[in-house]
Amino acid sequence: MKIIKNLFHLIRDELISVIILVISKLGYIIARIIFPIIISILIDEVYYNKNRNIFFNMLILFVILFLQIQTFFSLDLFNWKYIQNHLIIKLKKSMFYNVLRSKPYYISQNNSGDIITTINNDTAILMDIINQNIARFINSIITFIVTIIFVVKINWILAIIFILGSIITYISTTKNRVKINEISGNYRRKCGQFNGKIYEWLNYFKDLKLTMDDDKIKNIFEVNVNELINEEVIIETNNFIYRKYHEIIMMLLRIIYYFICTYLIINNSITIGIFMAIMMYYDKICASYDDIIGLFFEFSKRKVSIKKIDDILKIDREELDEGLKLTTPIEEIVYKNVDFKYNDTYKIIENINLKFDKDIIYTIVGPSGVGKSSLMYLLFGFYDLNQGEIIINNVDFKNYSLKDIRNSIAYVSQESYSFYGTVRDNLTMGNPNISDDDIWKVIDSLGLKYVIQSLHDGLDTNTSDKSFGLSGGQLQRFCVARALLKNSNIMIFDEVTSAQDNESELLILRRVQSTHKNKIIIFITHRISTVLESKEVIFFKKDKSIESGSVENLLASSNTFKELFNLKESKKEYDNITKNKSMETVR
Repeated sequence: MKIIKNLFHLIRDELISVIILVISKLGYIIARIIFPIIISILIDEVYYNKNRNIFFNMLILFVILFLQIQTFFSLDLFNWKYIQNHLIIKLKKSMFYNVLRSKPYYISQNNSGDIITTINNDTAILMDIINQNIARFINSIITFIVTIIFVVKINWILAIIFILGSIITYISTTKNRVKINEISGNYRRKCGQFNGKIYEWLNYFKDLKLTMDDDKIKNIFEVNVNELINEEVIIETNNFIYRKYHEIIMMLLRIIYYFICTYLIINNSITIGIFMAIMMYYDKICASYDDIIGLFFEFSKRKVSIKKIDDILKIDREELDEGLKLTTPIEEIVYKNVDFKYNDTYKIIENINLKFDKDIIYTIVGPSGVGKSSLMYLLFGFYDLNQGEIIINNVDFKNYSLKDIRNSIAYVSQESYSFYGTVRDNLTMGNPNISDDDIWKVIDSLGLKYVIQSLHDGLDTNTSDKSFGLSGGQLQRFCVARALLKNSNIMIFDEVTSAQDNESELLILRRVQSTHKNKIIIFITHRISTVLESKEVIFFKKDKSIESGSVENLLASSNTFKELFNLKESKKEYDNITKNKSMETVR
């Protein structure tokens, strides 16, 4: 499994601690196995040989052995905690970086709550598996084998009886372990899905409250909680049945042991000291065997976490640095006979041929679901083309490194958001060396200066702070500011004026227009006011064909284009709109 390889890689830096851990565990096992022998010798010497002097010698040895056991135990505990903390941090970082570098379809095809649960919770469970399942299992196996060897030296019949009892117990509980494994897999999957639902509810809390359908949400919540509780009850019931079954077998073996040992003592085949040692070893064998079987059951529940972690560590990652470097700014983008569809669904984009040149502001319009945003995702390298090619500066974009292409693009999506961190951290993503003066100029041009100044710590305000409560329109302009500050030579704005009033929309359009020199600027919109500001309009139709040209030409030649904006008399309405826009510009 990939996870084993990764764990060995992560643990290399903790090699000294691991060696100390192994030594302490072995020392702890050996010390505990010697203990019954000391007790046996002490009893026999005092009872049979009346040797009272040995009592004090054995007492000293007992104290030394006890201190040795506690020392090894402490070393074991502290070293494990040290390794555990370091490994969890490294493993979480490794998984998170893998998710960051994953191909975009991974996030869209997987439940976000499940990914979060795997990174936050399953890593801790993995450490429990290493310590409680693997380490304790090895401990128990060593203790079991060594103890059996000691018992064989005393009486081989007793050893055989216990080995047979152990085999019977193991075989009879196999079916139960398989069942628990299956139930645990379902339980873990439902936990991830449930966490995803809670995340969505909290993320869209305001919208949820406005539905005024609390009963429906509470019902879904209760159904999910009850399902998880029922799964837990089934798992614990199966565990309980196994435990009781195991206890019955152990009790029968103990009775047999008592009978045999009584017979051997009566016939002077063993001493009372040996009998005490046998019973102490018997308890150790029982505890070790109980541990082994119990760990099998625990592992059956926990190994689902291993698979989840392994899946993330095996993610198909993007190779961002492979390919040619973009040594010059992008001046031209050509889509040539491009087809695209998600998975095996119908084609979103079919035989598209487009060209984008620098110094021009483009607007892409069309009904929902015709592939306007998808067209841009192909340029970002989020998805692979099914057919055709995208040419950048006369070179197939696949030959360039993804890192260079994405560094050349500033994109504002339909959904406005801020990342965790300060306002400055958010605005300088993609261009961390930009000065505060430049930041203030941009946010002032977008009407956000006084909003940011009013925050508790200005640019140093954390976006999680209660004072950072931007409205939907302000947050859109905040995202536009982030894109402008990146200062890439391709700028793409996807429905960035949807939450703006006319004045704020004009601020955005004028600010973007002022930066268009030597840049390719693309708006994706449904608003006619945005369309009017562009030189070239690309109209995606429902039949997957496209029309392009100036807004005047499209209004004059395309009834479908006019219908999109509910324009009945194109020339008259166009004149009115342009007149209003001109008046706004003067104001």
